Amino acid sequence: MIKISKENKAFDTIFILILLSIFAFTVLLSVIFSASAYKSIHEKSNKNFNQISPLSYIASKVRQSDVSDAVRIEEKEGTKALVIKTFGDNEVYETWIYNYDGYIYEIYVDENTDFSLSDGTAIYENEKIKFSIDDNKSLTIYNYGISEEPMKLTLSFRSSAN
Repeated sequence: MIKISKENKAFDTIFILILLSIFAFTVLLSVIFSASAYKSIHEKSNKNFNQISPLSYIASKVRQSDVSDAVRIEEKEGTKALVIKTFGDNEVYETWIYNYDGYIYEIYVDENTDFSLSDGTAIYENEKIKFSIDDNKSLTIYNYGISEEPMKLTLSFRSSAN
């Protein structure tokens, strides 16, 4: 028969409380580190989304209108814009994509229509985007998003003179 003295019972209780405290502390540290890792992954994911989505959107617009001399860069009100021509029923339309007031804006107008940059529709929050065309064979887009390091996309025009 085992006899439990009051001294052993107090020691056992303290030992169990210490083990329980160590376990609780370990779980707490695990939760804190996991939350930090999740936050970091979430921020990187948002940054990538904010940089990739506008590039994908613009690439889609350019590919839809890939005909000879349909894409150009123009300056309006001190802002460089990507201008994409589309041809409809005896009409020529232009889609202007540009940075304005911290957003990427887009406006769809008849060719030679006078408009203000503020008339467009904000489509993506974005601080800076740059366009360049190389010998009318490829379009390069630099999207800075909300970061200092740009994401670059180069599109080769598939069209030839008609």
